[in-house]
Amino acid sequence: MDKLYQILNEGGPVAWLLIFHAWAISLQILMLILVSASETYVKMKERIQQIRVWIACAPLLGLLGTVLGMQTIFSGLTQTNGKDELSKGIAEAFLTTEMGLMIAAPALLILISIEHYMCSQHKAR
Repeated sequence: MDKLYQILNEGGPVAWLLIFHAWAISLQILMLILVSASETYVKMKERIQQIRVWIACAPLLGLLGTVLGMQTIFSGLTQTNGKDELSKGIAEAFLTTEMGLMIAAPALLILISIEHYMCSQHKAR
């Protein structure tokens, strides 16, 4: 747990935002699974589209962290002793990009699997 906290602090506020975003995506997918028996196929397709938007935002948030990390790098270059700021900015830039992709890729694969299952169940009716 301490390692996770350290990683999130290195990633800055965008890393925390990405963790919240991952939690929200997980919750949306869980709700999709739980209510699938009671909702119509059309309603489920609408819900899937909403989750796709959430998933698409994850890499964009990672990109935001990259830009903020680059700003830290450039501000470190202007300082006389900016080695710490430089390394912090590089870590922030790479970490948030990685987190955005690590959230989006598995979530999209899970969602596609659920969608294929739903389509096969709908066709079987």
